[in-house]
Amino acid sequence: MGSLAQPAGALIVLLLAVAPAVAQTPAKASNGYDVSAGAISAPAADLGLNRAVADGERRRGTADNSVSAQTAAPRVVQPQPEYAKYPVYTGTLGEVPIHMRLGAKPGEIDSVHGEYLAGKGPGVRLVTGEYENGGFLMEESDDGTHVTGTWEGAIDARGVVRGTWTDAAHDGRTLPFVLRPVAVVVIPPYDVAANSNAAVAATPMAPASPGQVSPAPVLPPVNPARSGAHW
Repeated sequence: MGSLAQPAGALIVLLLAVAPAVAQTPAKASNGYDVSAGAISAPAADLGLNRAVADGERRRGTADNSVSAQTAAPRVVQPQPEYAKYPVYTGTLGEVPIHMRLGAKPGEIDSVHGEYLAGKGPGVRLVTGEYENGGFLMEESDDGTHVTGTWEGAIDARGVVRGTWTDAAHDGRTLPFVLRPVAVVVIPPYDVAANSNAAVAATPMAPASPGQVSPAPVLPPVNPARSGAHW
């Protein structure tokens, strides 16, 4: 009995050893190519690779969106209806002609605000500034929020302002500027003898009609408040 059990046990061991080899041997198709007869399962490492690829695509998409946001076209400020009635100043910024509308800033002394157009550029730039003892300082914004340029100059006896414009938002480059009132002087001329700006606006440089001159603009009531960089 024991002698018969030993061959049987050996046969079972042999069958178990051969079974994996048979399972791993691919079947042959009629055309000679190997054909897998078992189910295909991806190794665990492949799942990790797929996840890494997906994460990379997601990060790249986020980066692309950030670049798109940074390169979006800047906001163009349109002319403000409330400034349309303001007196006009013309002049140059560097070699570019400018057309500026300036008016007294309500509730603030020695202060002006308005907008200007440089050359044929799109939109306008908003400005706000103040004058004192013959000096003139103004800030501008090309988006209505951030200060993008500064104007600093001197006012002469005719109300003409000459000075230097500085690009405050980019490279700090400077350009000379000249601002001349067309009809109504909003920035009072500087009185050298009195060492102050005129108490009232000067006579307009151009007549409103033959034999007449435009009335001087009404100045705001005396108020200790000073102008700030708000548009």
